[in-house]
This record gives sequence, C-alpha cells and structure tokens, in this order.
Amino acid sequence: MQKSSQFLQSLFDKVNFYSSEFNKGLSEWQEGKFDNKTVIQKTNDYILTLKDIGTELENFTPTKEYIPIFQSYLKSINSEIDGHKHFVKYLETGNSKENETSVDLYSKAYDYEQQTIGEFNRLNSELMN
Repeated sequence: MQKSSQFLQSLFDKVNFYSSEFNKGLSEWQEGKFDNKTVIQKTNDYILTLKDIGTELENFTPTKEYIPIFQSYLKSINSEIDGHKHFVKYLETGNSKENETSVDLYSKAYDYEQQTIGEFNRLNSELMN
C-alpha cells in the first residue's frame, strides 16, 4: 500500500512541477514575450509530458484500495490533455468555441484532481490509523 501511495505522490509532484513550468510560459505569452506558434509548441510539449505521466500511471499496478484514486487521477490527466488540444486548436484557428471547450475540460480536470487528492488524503489517513 505504501508503494502505491508513494508512487502516486511522486506523480502529483511531477505534474505540479511541469504544470508550474507550463503556466510560467503561458504568463510570458500573455505578457507578449511569446507568439502563438511558440505557445503551441510549448503546449504540445506539455501534452507529451502529460501523456508520459498517464502512461506511467496506467502501467503501475496499485493495491486494491488505491485503484479508484488512480482511475480518477488518470481522468484528470486525460481531461487536461484534451483541454490543451482544444487550446492549441483555438490558437491555430481563433475559434472561440475551441477555447470554451478547453476551459470546460480544464474545469473537469481540476474537479477530478480535487476528488483524487481528497480520496488520496482520506485513504492515507485511514491507513495510518
């Protein structure tokens, strides 16, 4: 069980690190330091990173108690990936519907992530007692 917990925590940390780096790039884009082409490349690179993390998650066999948490986190990662794909389409086309779809998917990703973290913390607390 501890191995599942430690593995998942390492993925949380990895996603947080790469997300922070990506968001720094978005801030610089919003400040006019990058053009859309650069942001598209950075977004596509981030998508690949998230896909790699998703693959790590899929390839790990968690203990039974952690399976729902792993599934929820994978939903979060996949929703974020899909959101970024629509964001790229928005940047490429200017179609505001793509931007709206990306925002909706980011919201779902956030909800899944919050659910994951809550369940993770609850389970770890129970297992420590």
